[in-house]
Amino acid sequence: MGSNSYGIHCMGGGSNYIIRGNRISDKSEYGIVFYHLGTDLDPLQVIDNIVISNNLVENISDGTGTDAKGMGIYLQTVEKAVVSDNIVRNTLIGRDTLTVNRQLSPAAISINGSREVTCTGNLIEKSRIDGIGVTNSVTGSRGTIIANNVVLGIKKTGISLYTVNNCAVQGNIIEGNCSNEAGIDIHSSAARRSSDIIVSGNQIKSGFRMGINTFKSTGSGFDRISITDNRINDCELYYIYLSAINVLKCEGNTISNDTVTMVAGGSSIRVDANENLLISDNVLIGSPTVKLKRGLQSSNNVFGKITDNIIRNIQDPTYRLYTVGESLDITNNLLE
Repeated sequence: MGSNSYGIHCMGGGSNYIIRGNRISDKSEYGIVFYHLGTDLDPLQVIDNIVISNNLVENISDGTGTDAKGMGIYLQTVEKAVVSDNIVRNTLIGRDTLTVNRQLSPAAISINGSREVTCTGNLIEKSRIDGIGVTNSVTGSRGTIIANNVVLGIKKTGISLYTVNNCAVQGNIIEGNCSNEAGIDIHSSAARRSSDIIVSGNQIKSGFRMGINTFKSTGSGFDRISITDNRINDCELYYIYLSAINVLKCEGNTISNDTVTMVAGGSSIRVDANENLLISDNVLIGSPTVKLKRGLQSSNNVFGKITDNIIRNIQDPTYRLYTVGESLDITNNLLE
């Protein structure tokens, strides 16, 4: 369906689009693309009220040589969109996977600089880079919900958030393929912090170096990040790594290791240089035969509490619960 470059292509402005029940394959730029012209949400050129559902999008490549295309579904600066129950597979063919620029959100489903987008119930398979990507390229972008999607066999990251505000990532199933980068990755840039992000109730399965990760650029960081009730198993380096966050909650997560031998220095939960943190009610359990390398590792945090965590079957007993360079309230943890 569509030209050789695009399946369905909307550029400029418009409202009340319904894209449903289409089969799109073998395109050299995008499967479905909505692209707002201009640098901000100009009311004369807004693209809004979009429904993209029950489509099959597959075999999408970057045939331009620009290393900037190949997304299955790409939303650039739109408002009020629902992307639901689509199958998106085998995307970003031909993209450089060694040096990845996430400012344009290189993912099977890519949400760039948009407001009030709900991405739910989609099946994503075999993306050459990321599964679902959200990038805040426009000041004031907000309100993205990524919920109940299944992401399988991707090359890099399951769900990537790059300088994002007001975003919820909930109830997704993410499964890696060999040594992928991260299940869920949250970035800030030197120019813009990421803030008000909820990551809750996700299942991150084997195949990742890191389960849930934050990465900050120089001079930046994060505000109000909540990581709760996620289940993560069989990671190589960090199951949860959280750094440079002001107001952090990491609560009720379950970490288990069945088959993967963690690399040297790896930790189940590592928290560094955060302020106002609560680390509570997490369960960290290695198997009797393949133990977790380290338990809960905390350094240079300011103001907070580590309480009511269960930590069991840790290979290095020094690092069952290890803190340095900080003043925290550490109470009621069970270490075995």
